[in-house]
Amino acid sequence: MQELITKDVKWVPYPLDQLTKAVDKGDVDAFAAWDPFATLAERDNNYKVITDIAQDPLFKGKSCCFLYASNKEIKKNPEKIAALVRAYKAADEWIAKNPEEAAKIEVDKKYVSTTDVKLVTELIKNYDFQYTTDAAKEDVKYFVGQLNKTGFLKKDTDPEKFANDVYYDASGK
Repeated sequence: MQELITKDVKWVPYPLDQLTKAVDKGDVDAFAAWDPFATLAERDNNYKVITDIAQDPLFKGKSCCFLYASNKEIKKNPEKIAALVRAYKAADEWIAKNPEEAAKIEVDKKYVSTTDVKLVTELIKNYDFQYTTDAAKEDVKYFVGQLNKTGFLKKDTDPEKFANDVYYDASGK
């Protein structure tokens, strides 16, 4: 594959449910999306996967998701933030052990943009649900470095400084 030159890339925000239409109209050439949008585009529109962060060696084993809280809330209610993290971890573990039931809840409550319980179950089974704070700060640095390369972030964004400025470990490690 020809190496992509970042000056040739223009990042354009689009609502996820309009991405395939934007490609069909020629407004965009490619897109990044999360599931179920990505899998539905592949399955229903015969799109080709360029990279899958759950499988690609550049991303596999890295944190896919981060929790966010304002500095104000962290200072004012650190115990609430810690409780949120514990609840998130417990939910992570439950989902990993109960993917079918989790999928049914997601579909029934309309937390996902599909009614296909089987698809959502398979997607859940393909994800690595192991919440950890051990590697999260390093993953923030890694992703900032990668986003620098794509031109999504300014080239002078320092991954170390960025991670130090934004990362907070609510577990107190």
